[in-house]
Amino acid sequence: MKTKLFTLLALGLALPMMSFAHGDHPEAKGDVAAPNGGLIQPADEKYLEVVLLENKLTIYAYDIDVKPVATTSLKLEATTQLPRGKAEPLALTAKANHWEATFDPKGAHRYTLNLTISHDGHSHTNSFVLEPGAM
Repeated sequence: MKTKLFTLLALGLALPMMSFAHGDHPEAKGDVAAPNGGLIQPADEKYLEVVLLENKLTIYAYDIDVKPVATTSLKLEATTQLPRGKAEPLALTAKANHWEATFDPKGAHRYTLNLTISHDGHSHTNSFVLEPGAM
Protein backbone atom coordinates (compact mmCIF):
# COMPACT_ATOMS: atom_id res chain seq x y z
CA MET A 1 0.00 0.00 0.00
CA LYS A 2 2.83 2.41 0.86
CA THR A 3 4.51 1.71 -2.51
CA LYS A 4 1.33 2.56 -4.44
CA LEU A 5 0.82 5.71 -2.40
CA PHE A 6 4.44 6.77 -2.99
CA THR A 7 4.12 6.13 -6.75
CA LEU A 8 0.92 8.16 -6.98
CA LEU A 9 2.44 10.96 -4.95
CA ALA A 10 5.57 11.02 -7.16
CA LEU A 11 3.46 11.13 -10.34
CA GLY A 12 1.25 13.82 -8.87
CA LEU A 13 4.27 16.00 -8.16
CA ALA A 14 6.05 15.34 -11.46
CA LEU A 15 3.17 15.96 -13.89
CA PRO A 16 2.66 19.66 -13.08
CA MET A 17 6.40 20.31 -13.48
CA MET A 18 6.37 18.82 -16.97
CA SER A 19 3.92 21.51 -18.09
CA PHE A 20 6.63 24.18 -17.64
CA ALA A 21 8.75 22.73 -20.48
CA HIS A 22 9.13 24.96 -23.52
CA GLY A 23 6.98 23.46 -26.24
CA ASP A 24 7.27 26.26 -28.76
CA HIS A 25 10.85 25.56 -29.88
CA PRO A 26 13.14 22.56 -30.11
CA GLU A 27 15.80 21.88 -27.50
CA ALA A 28 19.35 20.82 -28.21
CA LYS A 29 19.82 17.06 -28.23
CA GLY A 30 22.07 15.61 -25.45
CA ASP A 31 25.66 14.61 -26.12
CA VAL A 32 27.03 15.11 -29.61
CA ALA A 33 30.54 14.86 -31.05
CA ALA A 34 32.37 18.15 -31.49
CA PRO A 35 32.92 18.63 -35.26
CA ASN A 36 36.27 20.40 -34.76
CA GLY A 37 37.55 18.31 -31.85
CA GLY A 38 36.91 20.94 -29.17
CA LEU A 39 34.56 21.10 -26.20
CA ILE A 40 30.88 21.27 -27.11
CA GLN A 41 27.85 22.18 -24.98
CA PRO A 42 24.16 22.67 -25.71
CA ALA A 43 23.03 26.31 -25.51
CA ASP A 44 19.23 26.51 -25.61
CA GLU A 45 18.42 25.89 -29.30
CA LYS A 46 22.06 25.83 -30.39
CA TYR A 47 25.41 24.22 -29.60
CA LEU A 48 28.63 26.05 -28.84
CA GLU A 49 32.04 24.49 -29.49
CA VAL A 50 35.31 25.91 -28.16
CA VAL A 51 38.64 24.92 -29.70
CA LEU A 52 41.77 26.02 -27.84
CA LEU A 53 45.19 25.95 -29.50
CA GLU A 54 47.85 27.54 -27.29
CA ASN A 55 46.43 31.04 -26.62
CA LYS A 56 44.07 31.09 -29.62
CA LEU A 57 40.37 30.41 -29.07
CA THR A 58 38.01 29.50 -31.90
CA ILE A 59 34.29 29.36 -31.10
CA TYR A 60 31.72 27.72 -33.35
CA ALA A 61 27.92 27.83 -33.16
CA TYR A 62 25.70 25.06 -34.52
CA ASP A 63 21.96 24.52 -34.82
CA ILE A 64 20.23 21.55 -33.14
CA ASP A 65 21.27 19.31 -36.05
CA VAL A 66 24.94 20.33 -35.49
CA LYS A 67 25.07 22.32 -38.72
CA PRO A 68 27.16 25.54 -38.66
CA VAL A 69 25.33 28.80 -37.99
CA ALA A 70 26.51 32.08 -39.51
CA THR A 71 27.92 34.50 -36.97
CA THR A 72 25.78 37.29 -38.44
CA SER A 73 22.62 35.61 -37.11
CA LEU A 74 23.86 35.51 -33.49
CA LYS A 75 25.32 37.81 -30.89
CA LEU A 76 28.13 36.32 -28.80
CA GLU A 77 29.77 37.91 -25.77
CA ALA A 78 32.67 36.39 -23.86
CA THR A 79 34.43 36.79 -20.54
CA THR A 80 37.40 34.96 -19.08
CA GLN A 81 38.07 34.31 -15.43
CA LEU A 82 41.34 33.14 -13.95
CA PRO A 83 41.22 31.20 -10.66
CA ARG A 84 40.53 33.58 -7.76
CA GLY A 85 40.16 36.43 -10.26
CA LYS A 86 37.35 38.58 -11.61
CA ALA A 87 35.65 37.95 -14.92
CA GLU A 88 37.17 40.11 -17.65
CA PRO A 89 35.61 40.82 -21.08
CA LEU A 90 37.21 39.02 -24.02
CA ALA A 91 37.21 40.67 -27.46
CA LEU A 92 35.89 38.36 -30.19
CA THR A 93 36.47 38.72 -33.92
CA ALA A 94 33.58 37.40 -36.01
CA LYS A 95 34.39 35.40 -39.13
CA ALA A 96 31.83 33.82 -41.50
CA ASN A 97 31.09 30.73 -39.38
CA HIS A 98 33.11 31.20 -36.17
CA TRP A 99 34.62 33.69 -33.76
CA GLU A 100 38.29 34.05 -32.85
CA ALA A 101 40.06 35.47 -29.82
CA THR A 102 43.37 35.25 -28.04
CA PHE A 103 43.83 35.01 -24.29
CA ASP A 104 46.99 34.72 -22.22
CA PRO A 105 46.21 32.68 -19.09
CA LYS A 106 49.35 34.09 -17.43
CA GLY A 107 50.63 30.65 -16.43
CA ALA A 108 47.32 29.46 -14.94
CA HIS A 109 46.65 25.75 -15.41
CA ARG A 110 42.97 26.42 -16.11
CA TYR A 111 40.50 29.25 -16.54
CA THR A 112 36.81 29.72 -17.21
CA LEU A 113 35.43 31.01 -20.49
CA ASN A 114 31.85 32.29 -20.19
CA LEU A 115 29.94 32.64 -23.44
CA THR A 116 26.57 34.39 -23.69
CA ILE A 117 24.77 33.71 -26.95
CA SER A 118 21.72 35.77 -27.98
CA HIS A 119 19.36 35.05 -30.86
CA ASP A 120 15.67 35.48 -31.64
CA GLY A 121 15.03 37.18 -28.30
CA HIS A 122 16.66 34.34 -26.34
CA SER A 123 19.85 34.52 -24.32
CA HIS A 124 21.88 31.66 -22.84
CA THR A 125 25.21 31.54 -20.98
CA ASN A 126 27.61 28.60 -21.04
CA SER A 127 30.77 28.15 -18.99
CA PHE A 128 33.74 26.22 -20.34
CA VAL A 129 36.64 25.29 -18.07
CA LEU A 130 39.71 25.35 -20.28
CA GLU A 131 43.10 23.84 -19.50
CA PRO A 132 45.67 25.35 -21.90
CA GLY A 133 48.21 22.55 -21.56
CA ALA A 134 45.66 19.76 -21.94
CA MET A 135 44.11 20.69 -25.28
